[in-house]
Amino acid sequence: MSPKLAVIVLDENELRSESIETGAFSSLTELRRISFARNNVKVFPAGMPYSLKEIYAPHNGMAQIPSMALSQLTNLEILDLSHNQFTDESFGDKSYGLANLVNLRKEQF
Repeated sequence: MSPKLAVIVLDENELRSESIETGAFSSLTELRRISFARNNVKVFPAGMPYSLKEIYAPHNGMAQIPSMALSQLTNLEILDLSHNQFTDESFGDKSYGLANLVNLRKEQF
């Protein structure tokens, strides 16, 4: 993949958690937006690039996010985790250090 890539859309590709290696996208230093909606990614991928501003991961069956998976994403503004299996306890009092986050979607329908 080109290190200058800014957007990746992996929606509806039957991706599974184990098919995304830790740091698989870390060399993409210009990546601003990634979407992996409607897959089977049960565990939020770790090692995402610091440059990300938008992550869309609805409809994956996720229930928890490892605290280290989001901690380095200090530029993140939009995080869509809607239509997953989260509960209020999944997030607890964790802010994950996301100081720039302006839009968090975690509702279930």
